[in-house]
Amino acid sequence: MLELKTSTSYVAQIVCPLDMSKPISEDLVKLEQEGVIVYDALYKEMVLVIALLMCIICDNPRASELLNHLGSSALKYCHVCMCDKTENPDELSELRTMALALQQIVEIAALRTEQEKIEMRKLYGMPTNRSAPYIATWYL
Repeated sequence: MLELKTSTSYVAQIVCPLDMSKPISEDLVKLEQEGVIVYDALYKEMVLVIALLMCIICDNPRASELLNHLGSSALKYCHVCMCDKTENPDELSELRTMALALQQIVEIAALRTEQEKIEMRKLYGMPTNRSAPYIATWYL
């Protein structure tokens, strides 16, 4: 059973939110799958609370960072689909999926020069500071 904990984190601006997201996501998964026992003052007894995370609200730059995407600097700038800057932004293009991310990672890894890899990452919107398995996990 997950123990109820309250904590506050203070982080320098150089820390990427992705570095902090793993322990937070693990706690959220435990809260959804196992629940947490808390005291209910109304009933004056311990109760099991199970909660689901329905959404995360953030601005586009932070959403791109959390999804491990380059955001508006990428040629395929959307963190949800594969539309590029020449297409109509009101129409949804091919969705980004884990399979597609893995395919793109393989394509990037097969390139010979570092410059080719940088250009392809910019096209796909994948940052250079993360490993391939780490990128792919955000499309689950």
